Amino acid sequence: MIEVLQELDIPGIDIIRWSKSFRLEDQRELAVLTTSSHDTSTFATWWHKEVDQELKLRFLKEFFSSDFKSDLDNEGIKKVIASFSQAKSRFIIIPFWEILHLWYSEPDIRINTPGVSDTNNWCKRMDHAIENLSLDLFAGF
Repeated sequence: MIEVLQELDIPGIDIIRWSKSFRLEDQRELAVLTTSSHDTSTFATWWHKEVDQELKLRFLKEFFSSDFKSDLDNEGIKKVIASFSQAKSRFIIIPFWEILHLWYSEPDIRINTPGVSDTNNWCKRMDHAIENLSLDLFAGF
């Protein structure tokens, strides 16, 4: 599928956890690179609750280009997200709910669980007023 998109110069969306390589320089140029989507868990939930140790070690080694042996806490995940600006991809989208969770301690949420009839699907509201969010947050991007 990715080969067809590239051949036809059609941009696609690349969620980093599903990439063949986690190295930023290996990401497709004609793509939207992101940490998650409305149908997936956030990067933090994926990292802390869903991914196995072997994949964590591969991610750390490829993403940081070293034998990074430590685990990522939420501060480390913020550094991963801020590093997306160095990716080869032309477009980068960091979902707002990732930012609210990591920088404003909002509950880690999932917008939608596909195929599940749940009263929580598509009903998240921010606990913070938009005018109270700091623009300094975006200084690292």
